[in-house]
Amino acid sequence: MRKLMHFLERLRRSSSKLHLCLFIASRPLNSSLHEHEHRHRRHYHLPSSSLWIYCSEIFNFHLATLDVLCQTKPASNIHKGTKKCIIRTNKINILRHQNYKSDLAGLASLQQRRYSNSFVPAVLTRNANIYPSSIHQCFFGTNSASRRNKMETSEKLVHSRCKKQIEIRACGRLYSELVKSNPILFSGAPKGDGILFKVDYYDSIDMVNFRQVPTICLLHGSPGQYEDFASLINFLTIRGYRVLAPNFPDYNATYQYSFRHSPRERLDFLLEFFRALDVKKIDMLIGHSGSVYTMFELLDHSFSDDTSNWATTSRDFKMEVRSVGMFCTPSHRLPRNAAITPLRLFSLKLFDYPMLRPLLSACLGWWVKMHGIRNRVDKDNIENLLMSASTVGYSEHNKLEARFGLLKRHKIPSLLVYGSKDRLIDVYRFEQLERDLGVTDQARVKRYRSDGSLEKDRSSSESARQQLVDVSRFEGGGHYVFQRYSNQVNEDVYEFLKERLLVGNEVFEK
Repeated sequence: MRKLMHFLERLRRSSSKLHLCLFIASRPLNSSLHEHEHRHRRHYHLPSSSLWIYCSEIFNFHLATLDVLCQTKPASNIHKGTKKCIIRTNKINILRHQNYKSDLAGLASLQQRRYSNSFVPAVLTRNANIYPSSIHQCFFGTNSASRRNKMETSEKLVHSRCKKQIEIRACGRLYSELVKSNPILFSGAPKGDGILFKVDYYDSIDMVNFRQVPTICLLHGSPGQYEDFASLINFLTIRGYRVLAPNFPDYNATYQYSFRHSPRERLDFLLEFFRALDVKKIDMLIGHSGSVYTMFELLDHSFSDDTSNWATTSRDFKMEVRSVGMFCTPSHRLPRNAAITPLRLFSLKLFDYPMLRPLLSACLGWWVKMHGIRNRVDKDNIENLLMSASTVGYSEHNKLEARFGLLKRHKIPSLLVYGSKDRLIDVYRFEQLERDLGVTDQARVKRYRSDGSLEKDRSSSESARQQLVDVSRFEGGGHYVFQRYSNQVNEDVYEFLKERLLVGNEVFEK
């Protein structure tokens, strides 16, 4: 089996389109693996109907585990020899489960596809207890030095007592204003007191030695949850920072209250959340993907001289943000496939009607399977796809370019982290974003190779530090680059805090 894994690894390195040509035996074989040469390509008789495949090219180089089953009907159609099963990974849907609990990279799911009358490839999902021990130790063991750089980890939060829940009421005054400007869209929104949210969040304030410590706030993307930042949360908590990470409302809030996940709604949600926790200053605000719209909405509110015209529940509540971190940030130039059209917004509105949801979900699920959106949004949970579409559809992305100017005007230190293999946002859009943020030269751009090794470090000269934007670029990173290269991103965030804000170890030693 180890020979097979090494062979698949060589295939992965040689081609971005991994094509496996497998001969699956029609009869049970012993535990040994017989290797054969055929047409200058290696084929294998399997010890049973199962094959554990190390495939890391399918989904942003993360480690998935597939169990290919051979289901035959009728049995008389099986030849005495072997049957050929070709798995083309660019045609396979590898879907990522959001709430995974094991130590695997995620739930690997394969869209069933019939290649002949006798074979139906299928997938058995994650369960570390049933993995062959040799494969589990080889690729999932903690002794593997390259484990972090080969896969996206499902690291768990160490300090479970920091997981908390709070009730807040938000968006009441906002909906009173929005229902006047757009009565059709917000017809089901509650007026008056607004929406009562039960917010799950992470707060490490009980772990710090004293209250006056730097506060780091993490905002997840859509769809997502604060546990997406598990590695960074553990890293910063251990070093004595106060880490604050709330969960945004899920799509059930849309069904019940017409919550559209727009930046203005999420801003009101965040302000009430911070007010309930008595948080008035954030030393570093980090946002991933679509949360950048809410992040810059908060910055605009924080630097406004007069907030009386803001339709927020807490008009008099102001936040101080000292620096920002942007992980895989979309720009104001949306890609063509994410363009906002009246038809897409109308389709989102139709989901407000309970009687239409089953039919619309079935149609949307069929469309997803036919087109195969190759990212973490593409999974069996249609609500996550709807949340992603709502976040982009109501994002007011055209305001983002002007709000980038807030960073320059108020001299806010910024850290931009992205991967060149992002399948949601093209790399040239990140490069354009660098120029929009004022990155004039490459002195403060840090580059990593695909294996996570450092290719080019930042310049520490005084002239280079005049540029307030630091960039970390990963040549092999995808849309969740902070998970795959967690060690490197964690160190870059820590280095940024020490250099830009002077809040390193020396603060906690006083």
